[in-house]
Amino acid sequence: MSNLKLGTKIVLGFSLLILIALVLGGLAVWNMNDVAGDSTMLAKEFVPEMDLAARMRGGTYKLRAEVRGYALSEDDHYFQNSKQEMAALDELINKTEQLATQAKNLPKLKGELDKIRASYKDYKDAIDKTAQLIGSLAERRKNLDKNAVVFMKESSTFLEDQNKAFSDDLAGRLKKVNVADELILIGSNARVGNFKGQATDDPKL
Repeated sequence: MSNLKLGTKIVLGFSLLILIALVLGGLAVWNMNDVAGDSTMLAKEFVPEMDLAARMRGGTYKLRAEVRGYALSEDDHYFQNSKQEMAALDELINKTEQLATQAKNLPKLKGELDKIRASYKDYKDAIDKTAQLIGSLAERRKNLDKNAVVFMKESSTFLEDQNKAFSDDLAGRLKKVNVADELILIGSNARVGNFKGQATDDPKL
């Protein structure tokens, strides 16, 4: 090295600096590509996963509130709202399924999504059963009201008939009582006349 000329040493020094710069530049580019890959994975997989999970949780809370209102009040307004919430949840689940299919770094997402689908199906079946029961109760109440009207009408008619029959029977019985009173009076007069006739020896009495 000491035998080299000054110009040669300068060239070798610059060459070594260029080589070091190239190595450092390569490492920087490699690190940047690695960071870019991580950023892409975050932007296209992890962040959408968290966003969909949060939206599904919020949608589940809204659906539960609407179904609870429907079960307690039997108001169809709550049931229609619950249908809208279910449609929104169906859309979110479909988007999550697309993400699980496309993502390369979310291996557990599909398994968890299958569990969500199974639980969600059971919940929807329970909502349908609740709607059927409430509909059946409404129909039975309607029939009860209808039968109550018929019952009250028939009862009123029966009561009127009984009152009329009682009045007619009372009038007939009163007539019979009057006839009996007249017969008793005739008999009493005949008896008194008989005793008077015997006492006075007057056959006219």
